[in-house]
Amino acid sequence: DGDSGTDGNRQVPPREYDRASGPPLARTGRRGQRARGIRLSVYGPNVPELLSVSGPVHSDDDGNPIPVDAGGLEVMSVGLLSSSAPLAWRGAMAHDALSELFQETAWADPDTVVVDLPPGTGDVALTTLQDVPVDGVVFVTTPFHAAVSDTHRSVQLFEENDVPVLGVVSNMHEFVCESCGDRHELFDGADPIDALDVPGLAEIPFDSELQASPEPTPDGVSTHARTLASAVERRLDEIWTVDVPDSAVDLRDVSPGERHDRVRAGFDRLDPGETFYVVSDRDPTPVREFLLELTDSESLASFEVKRQNPETWLMRATTA
Repeated sequence: DGDSGTDGNRQVPPREYDRASGPPLARTGRRGQRARGIRLSVYGPNVPELLSVSGPVHSDDDGNPIPVDAGGLEVMSVGLLSSSAPLAWRGAMAHDALSELFQETAWADPDTVVVDLPPGTGDVALTTLQDVPVDGVVFVTTPFHAAVSDTHRSVQLFEENDVPVLGVVSNMHEFVCESCGDRHELFDGADPIDALDVPGLAEIPFDSELQASPEPTPDGVSTHARTLASAVERRLDEIWTVDVPDSAVDLRDVSPGERHDRVRAGFDRLDPGETFYVVSDRDPTPVREFLLELTDSESLASFEVKRQNPETWLMRATTA
């Protein structure tokens, strides 16, 4: 279980994916787009093994590490930079190593970057939120109750940092009995989709074929991975489609001076008690103080700012 993200023409980084969902999903990006994968598990990095790639990692003329090619998929992982020995890194060491991977890897101008995160809310997740513009996060968990509980905490962390949650993948959701052919739940826990209250993207079974051949190829991506990729794309389109009220003052791509003029003009047109909307390409929370100056009062009846997607904020305010 864990989280994961995606990054495209819009950018999408964080998500935890395993052999059934991670590398195959990176393979199934939008047709004609270049996908890249970065594995951020510093304590058990195994994506190189799953993709049958290995070092050494070479550097470009500027000394930046060049990703390893895995059949058209560029891959960078701590596992490519270290031996098979255990990595006994403290928090600060892990933070520095991951920051360097994000900032210095010599990607070949990718359209989409898929970042594979380990489960939990520790240093790796925090470093990702600090260093990467995350467009969306996909959570992968088994239905086991403890795994769902851990995933719920991760969902809260990303939501608190205004990262759009694309949805959840239920991994090892069920299995087919080889004797009778009936389907059975592998875990007797809660349905992650219901328990986490986020959109369900895919249900991946406990399948011996997936376990036997975890290495994806352009022609050999599983149906489950394609279903997941399609669901992620639909959710991204939903997130990037912002429903803005017709009366909203649009501050996107507007100079600082003009922003003040537009807010003043729009606010002056309001009737008492009417809701004032502002859509912006940056956090419009400072507008609150400006509105208080315009009303010559100490408070507003209501004031709310919501980040609609990584590039759009919507503000609502009502005068007393």
